[in-house]
Amino acid sequence: MIQKTKAIVFKSTKYADSSMIVQMYTAEFGRQSFIVNGIRSNKSKQKAGLLQAGTLLDLVTYYNDSKNIHRIKEMQYAHIYRSIPFDIVKSSLSIFLIEVLQKALKEQEANPILFDYLYDSFVLLDQTQNFLSNFHLLFLIKLTKHIGFWPHGTYSIATPYFDLEQGDFVSDVPAHKFFLENEESKLLSQFQNTSFSDLSNIHLSSHHRKQLLKHILLYFEFHVEHFSNVKSPDILEQIIN
Repeated sequence: MIQKTKAIVFKSTKYADSSMIVQMYTAEFGRQSFIVNGIRSNKSKQKAGLLQAGTLLDLVTYYNDSKNIHRIKEMQYAHIYRSIPFDIVKSSLSIFLIEVLQKALKEQEANPILFDYLYDSFVLLDQTQNFLSNFHLLFLIKLTKHIGFWPHGTYSIATPYFDLEQGDFVSDVPAHKFFLENEESKLLSQFQNTSFSDLSNIHLSSHHRKQLLKHILLYFEFHVEHFSNVKSPDILEQIIN
């Protein structure tokens, strides 16, 4: 059946002499794999650059829900990036976010609200010129709301600790070591109540940014099955600094 959908490219792998297998997150079908025949051929009218990680596409597909790999009939840019490919900070942020999404999003079913959040966030990253150093932190915290483990409660004098295992702001230090202390819990709560347009209101030292990212990724490990070994945070932090 021929279907149209928007998609975000996750990963491309060479297949046979001139084709590629591409993992994408789509608006209509969730996460899916597609084969693109002949795209690495010299005669191909389509360019392999369309399949770089993070690219936003409009697809026409031969979709069959009984198959694991689908074919692409047509594809074109849904949004042409103007700055991400040429800005080292933005391109590093994009690579990092795609790496996280590959590990966090497994469902092969439509989630249009989640897709719109991802699509709009990448467009915003491409267009914005300010406050990039905390963009990924807000993106990840907002992402938890869409995939089912938004932190419960809020920071207060009565609940000054955030329990990473339970996903709650709590009154007492947990019996285990996986929790945020007072200051970091307060930062997490501040991000919860911040929009991308208000990122200028959050000021972090490089140390606090690195620690908060470390604990956000640990939070994902507790609540997303088989989520581990994100490789790019240290490189990203060096580039941001």
